[in-house]
Amino acid sequence: MYVLLMAAAIGDTCQCGPFQYPRPQVNITLQSATPPKFGLLGLESKTTPYPCPLVSAEGAKMDKDAPRPAFPRPQMVRPGGRWANLNGPWRFGAAPANADNGSSPPADLPSEADLNLTITVPFPPEACLSGVWINALGDHNIPNGPDAWTTSLWYRKTIPAGIFTPSMGSSAILHFEAVDWKAWVYVNRTLVGTHEGGYTSFSFDITSFVVPGEDVEVTVYVYDPTDYGRQVFGKQRITALLSSGGVTYTPSSGIWDTVWVEFVPEAHILDVVSTVSPAGAVALSAATTAAAPEEVAYEVFAPNGTSIGTVRGASNATVHFTPAPGDRYSWSPDTPFLYNFTVSTPTDTVVSYFGLRVFANEKSSSGLVQPILNGEYTFALGWLDQSFWSDGLYAAPTDAALKNEILYNKNLGFNLIRLHQKVNPKLWYHWADVVGVMIFQDMPQHYTDAHGITPSVDLYEADLREMMTRRMSSPSIVQWIIFNEADMIAHFNVSHELSLAQSLDSTRIIDAASGSPGQSLDLGNVSDVHHYPWPLPANVSSIQYNMAGEWGGIGYWMIDHLYLSDGCFSVTPVPTPEAGVAAYSTALANFLPLTVNISSSIITGSTDVERECDGFLTYDRVHKYNSTLTQQIAQVNAKFRAAAEQLGSQ
Repeated sequence: MYVLLMAAAIGDTCQCGPFQYPRPQVNITLQSATPPKFGLLGLESKTTPYPCPLVSAEGAKMDKDAPRPAFPRPQMVRPGGRWANLNGPWRFGAAPANADNGSSPPADLPSEADLNLTITVPFPPEACLSGVWINALGDHNIPNGPDAWTTSLWYRKTIPAGIFTPSMGSSAILHFEAVDWKAWVYVNRTLVGTHEGGYTSFSFDITSFVVPGEDVEVTVYVYDPTDYGRQVFGKQRITALLSSGGVTYTPSSGIWDTVWVEFVPEAHILDVVSTVSPAGAVALSAATTAAAPEEVAYEVFAPNGTSIGTVRGASNATVHFTPAPGDRYSWSPDTPFLYNFTVSTPTDTVVSYFGLRVFANEKSSSGLVQPILNGEYTFALGWLDQSFWSDGLYAAPTDAALKNEILYNKNLGFNLIRLHQKVNPKLWYHWADVVGVMIFQDMPQHYTDAHGITPSVDLYEADLREMMTRRMSSPSIVQWIIFNEADMIAHFNVSHELSLAQSLDSTRIIDAASGSPGQSLDLGNVSDVHHYPWPLPANVSSIQYNMAGEWGGIGYWMIDHLYLSDGCFSVTPVPTPEAGVAAYSTALANFLPLTVNISSSIITGSTDVERECDGFLTYDRVHKYNSTLTQQIAQVNAKFRAAAEQLGSQ
């Protein structure tokens, strides 16, 4: 029974009662029986990578006419639904400077002559795979400097009329998975809406703007001040365009995740949310377009596909479902079981999934606070992941690249990723859900008071709300981190922001402040200490669990895979891969006695990023450690976790 359920949970397909769809390639089933050429929009596909000097293996496979074709929203799938992927070639150009430095669009939309470049969406213009490639390695001999081309941007795409036919559905919804930072969206030269925030998805109903039988023109204006604005921007820095170095990197302006259009019933489901309470009950809710509450039915399927119950409630309200004891299969890194469920209204049906996972602080018999996963103490061991790519920057070069990041973490014997100062595409979390990797999710920061500019509390809170609500249903996310070190904390009432986060999600652990100085405030569920190169002993707290939130920086430099040939930086450089494994093994051996009261550990980092070379992989995702050394690291990690769990359970 265990093997059968496991295969159903993480295999190539998921049997969900009457529905069966590949995971995560759900776009295959979502296309109609006789679909138009989704993604390609009538263009002939050809795989021709751009001549990037540091292209990844996945980047070399990128189809520039139809990149990143997978369905981008795996936790809300319409069986038989129809959609079109709009990634690929768009017209592109920089907007002329105006009185407000581009923070609002020019009065007139650009002509075709103004859009004199072609960009490959979803790659930002600074990335080589975009074909525009405005960065330190590309052609930056541009009038007014490259920052003029990454602050105020125009995009345009013409969608063939054949995509918008009555048979496709009653309403057309235009989706943007991520645009950094503020976007104005026009359809057929009429403004349909705006959005602020560089890390989360947004959409507009464009049905009334479409003329039947005619092509549809989508134009997007983007303003992105990066570190010259008051919004959060993570580890991006405009000056890295021409002068890379340090721990901030080339920005990703404009569109950096999938753009798509979906065809839905006029009265349709807008969103589905699932969370699991500390008591193990599943909370389900669905928002719809109905003006008044309407009945919503949730049918739940066990990981083997068997229907185990239906609950009903009103739209925009929460219902609860608790599987019977014989149908309870917990989600964990070792057993990543997932339950599919259908959400049905009188006019619409979607499929989603949840995992039965409880990660909450409890006191041990000795009085030590520890995070307990599904009733058992599990040491969380992982790496710091900044999720930049050498060829795509914020944008992964292919859908497979998102999966590979998760698999390599798992293959090395880790069970955790701290996603640092970035929010990734939904497919990345989907793979963490399916494969079984816990995620500590950072809120991106306004990294220091760059250029004397301070962060906006309102903008931070708006992004925090969107991040938490847009990613809340993913069972792999077990902990939120809302502030990091001294990046911006001095300008905030941390207690207030912690209360806001707790009001948004009371089911997860919240790390109010990762590293000093906020760690000393003793707020939130975690006492999170950063120390390089090696972790420090922790004090016993009666209210927080102890976490070694950043340490390490062990770096083997692969000379042929450096961002720039004149060098790199590591806290602890090592001369060979074997020396890297030895240094890591020794560090864990020295760290082990400290785990008597430390319950999670984050080593820097997953990959090299530009001139910071402390990853297990290079910036272009070449494995620094061969299969033998990878196996050694996995064995070291497995032994460490087992010993740490034994120590922590005493």
